[in-house]
Amino acid sequence: MTRKIRGLGTIAKKPNAAREREARGQRHAYGTFHHGESDAPQTVTVADREYVFVDRGEFDALLAIANSVADDGLDTADRAAIAAADAVRADPDEEFIPAEFADRLIDGENPVRVWRDYRGMTAGDLAAAAGISQGYLSEIETGKKPGSVDKVKKIADALGVRIDDLVG
Repeated sequence: MTRKIRGLGTIAKKPNAAREREARGQRHAYGTFHHGESDAPQTVTVADREYVFVDRGEFDALLAIANSVADDGLDTADRAAIAAADAVRADPDEEFIPAEFADRLIDGENPVRVWRDYRGMTAGDLAAAAGISQGYLSEIETGKKPGSVDKVKKIADALGVRIDDLVG
């Protein structure tokens, strides 16, 4: 009786004596068989190529790992992070600003001034749009006054941002 094994060709069913030689790791016409511990994978060398035999559970686990990493080298966690970022970018309520302005916010510069600069507004333009005096706006931008909730809300509306973008 013969059996076809993909990649190895046709292998004849061996008599008991041949199986006993294999168990001892002896060489025979089919190659050299190496049997390790009961939970270790078995190997066979055929035509100077070593093949490893693993149980189905190990194979499925290895296949799952291999499938989680595509040609671009991203694993499942990377793909999830990219999908989450794409979802945020697709949200019409989210706005992204250039790194220059983001860095200024990170460095602690007053958000009202950063957003005003990003929008290309002068202090006079913003004060007029928010219905406040230019002097009051200047005091908010320099940190001399925190600004009332009502006035900061008007500034946020004039800048087209949420109030938490200015006081967060």
